[in-house]
Order: sequence, then C-alpha cells, then structure tokens
Amino acid sequence: MLCFAHAAEFRPHEQELGAAGTRLVFLGTGSVRQAARFRRRAGIQSDVWVDPEEQTYRRLGFARGLLTVLRPPALKAYARAALRGYIHYWIEGDPFQQGGVLVVKRGGEPVLFHPSSFSGDVPPTEEVLQAAKRAAR
Repeated sequence: MLCFAHAAEFRPHEQELGAAGTRLVFLGTGSVRQAARFRRRAGIQSDVWVDPEEQTYRRLGFARGLLTVLRPPALKAYARAALRGYIHYWIEGDPFQQGGVLVVKRGGEPVLFHPSSFSGDVPPTEEVLQAAKRAAR
C-alpha cells in the first residue's frame, strides 16, 4: 500500500523528470506480471523492475523484517496512506522487505541514498526531485 502511495507522489512529475534528462525507475520484489499490475494501478508511466530474489536490496543494505512494518512510524504511515485512499487487500512480493530511494548520476555516482528503515520511511518528494535534477546536470 505504501509503495503505491509513494509512486503516486511522482506521477505528476514523470514528464518533468524525463524532460530534465532523468529516468525514474521503481524496483519491486514481485514478478514481472505483478510489476505490470503495479504500474497500471499506480497510474505511472515509469519503468518498474523486479528483483524477486532481492539481491539488489541486500547489496544496498536495505532493511528487512517484521519489525520494519510494525514500528509505530510505519503504522502512522499506513494510516496516512489509507486516509489518502491507498488501501489494497492483497500482498504481492515480500511485505517485509524495505526499499529506499537512490538517485545516481550517469556513470553511477550517488546523489541521494536513503535506505528506508521502516515502511513509509521515504524522503520528501521535493528532496528527491531536486536530487534528480542535480543528477541530470
């Protein structure tokens, strides 16, 4: 549910990011079919890549575990997303695997790296947009 809410925050900025020369990519732990469904349901045009074996998550040191979804800040994030209409009744992929935000320049130099320590732990959208614009220069 929180991944949909997070993706939706970037939906109005997809063309702006593309025009700036950046590429927005979402990464999930599910299947290719689930990624296509996520993209359609989130209403995004950006790519959704999958890593069902979670190798990328491990290499980046992203958190995983039951407590990452049950901590009080995560529960607050679920409530905020639900109030905004992001409710779904299915679980796809690994619900205990946290992601994060990574913005890199061409060539791989990181501009922003924010590993989420719990569900809903993401930097403000404006911070990510500014980092993407810096990466495009």
